Order: sequence, then structure tokens, then C-alpha cells
Amino acid sequence: MSGPYRFAVIGRGYMGRRHLAAIERHAKAAVATVIGRGEALDVSAADAVIVCSPDATHPEYVTRLVPTGKLVLCEKPLARTAAEFEAIRTAARGAERRLAVGMNCRFRRRIQDLKVALARGDFGRVRLVRALYYANVDVVLQGRAKAWWLDYPAGVLPFLHGGAIHAIDALRFLFGEVEEVHCVPVATRGSTALSGDGFVVVLRFADGLVADLVITGTSFAPNRLQIMLDGDRGSVDERDSYVATGGAVPEVRPLPDEDSGDIDRQLDHLITVLDGTAAPLNTIDEAFRNFLVIHACEASAASGAPVRVPHASTAHTATETTHG
Repeated sequence: MSGPYRFAVIGRGYMGRRHLAAIERHAKAAVATVIGRGEALDVSAADAVIVCSPDATHPEYVTRLVPTGKLVLCEKPLARTAAEFEAIRTAARGAERRLAVGMNCRFRRRIQDLKVALARGDFGRVRLVRALYYANVDVVLQGRAKAWWLDYPAGVLPFLHGGAIHAIDALRFLFGEVEEVHCVPVATRGSTALSGDGFVVVLRFADGLVADLVITGTSFAPNRLQIMLDGDRGSVDERDSYVATGGAVPEVRPLPDEDSGDIDRQLDHLITVLDGTAAPLNTIDEAFRNFLVIHACEASAASGAPVRVPHASTAHTATETTHG
């Protein structure tokens, strides 16, 4: 392994601080520079750049940075409209392997453990998934910690892009592509500043799997993502997995404890990308597929009817009509 690699971090907020702490802990990484709002975009001393700035600024930073040839990790969401994705694709043409998207749920121990168990076939054919995504937007907005959350384009439901995207990405990572969604907005106790922060979503996957996803941005409970499932040979609840062994009683396997090491494991992965031994796990194509699911959720919430998710290869004209 080469290194240490020098990282520029754009953004001094919560995620910027988490990335800086991970870099400082890593033997093969070092901080080259930290760039705040309004400061000059000088990343000449860096091998890689991590973009942790407000959501609305992501497309501009990425389109400026990817042509430099440096590895760029952009926190989610990479973009929130089809036009923004098209601009990023144009800037990244020929350098797609130098752009990664920060979807840290893929690096959580429980998600990784479940991914391995699914690949082994522990649960047989999975038929039903129940997922919960809890957050508290009120605390953030009332404290003005992320006032820029209120800066979003017309027709966009920002909590889907900036919060619930974690659950959508995790479900896609585990179970494959989504073909149809039915998204019902739910009135909660919270503010309406985000044009909606409570949703019940039914997702139908390409293999026939159905997932129920409950999303709330006004939860008194701590922030969390839970994924439960039922298959032909086993189940997963909030704490354990249960796997049939041929006897009357299934084997009980406790789920790994959640920890705060997801950013560290994501950084480990970035180091392997810089070494040239791996490609980014979260690519622009993955980010675009998340966007297509979210865009379909927005359309379904507005119409009250199920909406098919377009195939990524033909989706540009399908999304331009409302998000162009």
C-alpha cells in the first residue's frame, strides 16, 4: 500500500469534522487543507478531495474538481436534479473511476453483515422487507445547524435526498434495483419547511421482493435505520437473525452492534481506490439510480399513485420534464 495520501476537505460542519477525524486516525492518510465557505478552492496539495459542503453546492464543486484528475468523494446527495447529474456526467467523462459518493450506510457493520448473509443464501428467497428510517429534522432546523437545508429546487422533497436516501441506498445495496414505488406523504407533528418529512413508501424490486419503508424526520427517538426481513429460510428483526437449520428451532445469530466506524471503513476503501486496487463502491451511476427512485417517490407523493422507476439508461428524458 502506498501513501500517506493527502486529503483536502471542503466544509467545516458536522460531516467535515467526521472526515477530518477519520483522516487523522488513519496511518495512510493526512490532511492537506480544509476549505470553508467562500474560501479559495485550492486543492493543489491534495491527492484526493472530500466534499462536505451544503447540498446545493455539490454539483458545482464536483464539476470543477473531477477534471483535475484527483479522486473526489462527494457526500450525499451528489445532485438533486437530472440537469445537475448531466452536468456532472459531462465533467466526469473518462474519469468516472475518480468520483465516489459518500453513502456511509454501506460501510455500517450491520449492513455489511446482512449483505454477506444474503449472498450466502442464509435466508433463502427474501419475500418481504420492513425498513424504518428515523431522524429529527426539527432539532436541526430550530438550531439553525443546517439552515441551508431550506435551499432546494421546486418539486424536490429535500428530506428524501438528504436523509431518507440512506435507507433507499441501503435497500438497493442489499436487494437490487427498484422497479416501482408508491409513496404516501404523512402529516407529522413537525414543520412543513421541507415540504414533507414523513412518508410511507412501498418499493417493488425487480425480483418481485416488496419492501415497506417508513420514513420520519420528526422522531423523538434517536436517529436510526432498521432493516427487517422474512425469507424462505430465515428472518431478521431489530436485534437478531434467525436461520433455519433443519430442526424445529432456528439458529439465532445476534446482529453486530452498530458503531461509529463507518466513515473510517469508507476511508479505508478510498485508500484502496487511490492504490489502484479497487474501484469506488458508490459511483455516479449508483447515485443516479438512487435519484431515480427518489424522483419516482416525489412523483408518487404528488399524484397519489404508484410510479414506475425508469431504467437508468433511458431515464434522462423521463426526468427532464419536472427536474430539468
